[in-house]
Amino acid sequence: MLASANTHARSFGVSSASFGRGTMYTSSRGGQAYVGPRGVAGESANGRYGAATDRGAVVGGPNGAAARGRYGSAAVGENGAAVSTRYGAAYSGRYGSAEVGRYGAAYTTSNGSAYVARTGAAALPAGYIRTVPAGSQTVFYGGYNCVYGGGFYYRPVIYGGETVYVIVE
Repeated sequence: MLASANTHARSFGVSSASFGRGTMYTSSRGGQAYVGPRGVAGESANGRYGAATDRGAVVGGPNGAAARGRYGSAAVGENGAAVSTRYGAAYSGRYGSAEVGRYGAAYTTSNGSAYVARTGAAALPAGYIRTVPAGSQTVFYGGYNCVYGGGFYYRPVIYGGETVYVIVE
């Protein structure tokens, strides 16, 4: 296989040399590539490069670079930088920055304005609950269709776009 790869490489004007357990190729135009047991890497004559393994990859050039791995990715360029993981993402650039995470999002603009949006459950007013006891039964009580459980009657109501419960006195 290696002999055929060397023959194929030479037919395109590429020389090859063996380094350790991998093979390095050099093109007549100044680019280089390395193929090894754990991945590949290459660089062109104009400064662009890349590498890849079973755990991730990286690419880059005169205007920026990017990497991707098992747990996230990142990119850096002339106009900003960005990163993402399995828990969220962030960006910072010429005109502001932004962050998105498990619990909300935030961004700022270049003039200093800041905005925050929080996700998750909002606090309920006193007397409202989100869940009723397990094994509750649907009954008619006090003129309402209610849920009875744990010695109390709960009436379902809509609050903030979700169904919550109020204890019926």
